[in-house]
Amino acid sequence: MRPITHGIPQARATMLLGMFQASRRGEFAVTDPALGELLGRPTTSLRAYLAEAMV
Repeated sequence: MRPITHGIPQARATMLLGMFQASRRGEFAVTDPALGELLGRPTTSLRAYLAEAMV
C-alpha cells in the first residue's frame, strides 16, 4: 500500500472516503430492526447517543 496524505495508506483513505460518501447519501440513516432484536433492546441513533454524551 502506498501512503498518501499524512501517511494514510491508499486503501484506508479509499474506504474512509466511501464511508463519507455513503453517509452523505443517507445510507446510514436507517437502522434495520434486526439490530434491536439481536441486542435485545431498542436501538439508539448516533445523534441521540452523542446528544446524551455531550451533557
